[in-house]
Amino acid sequence: MVEIYEHIMDYIINTNSVLIVVQDEVVSYSNFFVEKLFKTKLVGRNIFEFINPQFEGLIRFRIQRSIDGYRLKEIELKYRAADNSPVYLSTVLRNIYFKGEKALLVMGRDLTTAKQVEGVLIDVLMRYLSGREGEFLHYSVRGLSRREIAREMGITPETVKTYPQRIKDKLGLDQDGLSALVDYVMLRDFYT
Repeated sequence: MVEIYEHIMDYIINTNSVLIVVQDEVVSYSNFFVEKLFKTKLVGRNIFEFINPQFEGLIRFRIQRSIDGYRLKEIELKYRAADNSPVYLSTVLRNIYFKGEKALLVMGRDLTTAKQVEGVLIDVLMRYLSGREGEFLHYSVRGLSRREIAREMGITPETVKTYPQRIKDKLGLDQDGLSALVDYVMLRDFYT
């Protein structure tokens, strides 16, 4: 059993998994990948130095809920490295004991490269779409109905019906491809 535990710990510590232990808002442990990602050593520093200010309230709430014993779902948020460059992580919090003291374990995965690629993809995509097609995509991924989109764009609902086909034709997509594109843009807009 100890051998399996050691292999698991070796994998977690030496891979691209995020592993941080926090005690009283101070980082007590972080694996090598975290230090590489944040471009500095985190141990001994306040965790809020690396949290995007717009998410500080949410993080404090999640920490308190975790301390209160709630099992929280994984969440994607934007953090910041030592040089203020963005770091996107999908993390989950768990209560643990570290060196005999209560602590919070932050486990997760890095999404930074994926978010950068998404940004480039969206920029390229928007170069192929007209302003009105981009506007339609913007409203459709937000779940507006055909009538609501028509009202927002100042066109008829019948004209709105033509936009999905225009986008499919322009990008060479079938219906599944268009659905995947809408899902992708919707998720991107939700998390940024």
